[in-house]
Amino acid sequence: MITLYSSGPMFGLPHPSPFVIKADVLLKMSGLEYREAPMTFSGAPKGKVPYISDDGMVFGDSFFIRRHLETKYKIDYSGGYNAEKLALGWAIERMLEEHLYFLGVYERWLVDENFEKGPRQFFNMAPISGHGLKSRLIWNGCGADFSLRLQMPKLSFSTYPKPVRERLLALRQVIFDVARKTPGVGKLEEALRWGQPSYLTPETGSGSTIRIDHIKLTLFIQEMVKLRPEERNASYQKTFRAELQP
Repeated sequence: MITLYSSGPMFGLPHPSPFVIKADVLLKMSGLEYREAPMTFSGAPKGKVPYISDDGMVFGDSFFIRRHLETKYKIDYSGGYNAEKLALGWAIERMLEEHLYFLGVYERWLVDENFEKGPRQFFNMAPISGHGLKSRLIWNGCGADFSLRLQMPKLSFSTYPKPVRERLLALRQVIFDVARKTPGVGKLEEALRWGQPSYLTPETGSGSTIRIDHIKLTLFIQEMVKLRPEERNASYQKTFRAELQP
């Protein structure tokens, strides 16, 4: 049976985290049998909720939970929408979860009035003498993390499940190998764009930014880029995709 790990109900909600609510709704929509259990930081692959366990495998992040349900159990969350509508929905989802989300973090944690009404309740289980100290330390840490996230997004492949991580790292190596062997490319810059590992050529400005992600393990290239005729004829419509097969 699938187990969904969370921190339990709070603030009159089934879960204080919107991402746990999202994972819970996905499981309810799937019709699969599942249970809920208290989280442990040692068991969470990303150190936070939501995460699920299923047949000995653990998946963290509501995105990877959804992909697991779609892949293993063939759950269809498309709602009958066509590819254009699904792409638009995906773009809005990424914008809300990867960018506007941090405005919510600011309002919840860094505004004193909101902090007292909300996040301070997380520390009710601590000894009375430790409430103020513990909550203030977390508050300060959240502020520092928020500032860092605005200035320098963290690029980490460790957040992906192992099978996905291995393939993405293989694709990453291909990108660096091709760049090194191709005259005029210069040194690559690895950064985070739209929440995805991205590769740019700041020294020469050649080519176009490449992004990779776990959507059938896809390589994205901007539409304006010029491809060789054989590449265009083989697989280019509006997006050129290079997919690694299992």
